Amino acid sequence: MQHSTEKHAKTLQNQSNKTENDAPHRFYDTHDFGAEHVWPYGSLWRHKPESNTNWLHAHNHLEIGRCVKGSGIYNVDGRLVRVQAPCCSILYEGTWHSATGNVYDECEWNFLYIDLNWFLQAAPQFAQKFKGLNWRKYSFPPIMSAAQYPQIARIIDAIFDESSHVRENNWETLTGLIVALLAHHSEYMRPEENNSVPSAETVARIAPALSYITTDYADSITVKMLADMCFTSEATLRRLFYEFAEKSPMEYLHNVRMKNGALLLITTEKSIIEIASEIGYPTVSGFNRQFVIQYGCSPRDYRRSHRT
Repeated sequence: MQHSTEKHAKTLQNQSNKTENDAPHRFYDTHDFGAEHVWPYGSLWRHKPESNTNWLHAHNHLEIGRCVKGSGIYNVDGRLVRVQAPCCSILYEGTWHSATGNVYDECEWNFLYIDLNWFLQAAPQFAQKFKGLNWRKYSFPPIMSAAQYPQIARIIDAIFDESSHVRENNWETLTGLIVALLAHHSEYMRPEENNSVPSAETVARIAPALSYITTDYADSITVKMLADMCFTSEATLRRLFYEFAEKSPMEYLHNVRMKNGALLLITTEKSIIEIASEIGYPTVSGFNRQFVIQYGCSPRDYRRSHRT
């Protein structure tokens, strides 16, 4: 089963080999569950996100995850979230996301796909109560630390324990655990009228720029370079970036650099001048200025406050 897990993950990463006419679809994973309603079933999927790959995609199913080791950055619908183990994730159908690891603090995740069509049939009496089934109307935390959300973390641990073993009453137990998970997650959802989701077409058009920024953020990058990668004008690129992340391309670049800089401040002993250079700022003053804009404090104060 472990082999099939690795094969499927590799298949997903090779989606970019499809034709340009199929561009929006190459980012959308439509998993065929067959007779098993969670995947993988009977084994544990261990995934270590690399620091130099970033495959933005969405699913036709529910995905839950838990980070059991290390740190990294998660991109969820254009929002960049710093992750630190132990934490967990709940991503509903159609949520655009990707994960990158920290080269200095190796990250490891477990993931599980859940067929919500099966769940709705197995527990129809609960379906209307779960806000997550209509998640676009709400704001909520997709990535949650185990310390801040202990109940959800415990339920996700129980789901992974149950799904990774084949034993009696598996499906009944999993149904109950999924009911509990979605119910608890609904408690943290708040109505939001403008919680828009980027379209597959938008993601496909700016995917080359998003990938380049995420993996090569330390390079000297201009809007023209990014627009040329996407075969579009600078004005169109800016519009598409606002649709995706409500930021300009350069604001998005600074955000990626700052998230990685914050990770390095916490997980390494590198000096601030070393970190500034490593993430793309030739001067400490430039790094400090952007860091204060992002976090409201200096890199030195940030490191001190996160190590006490």
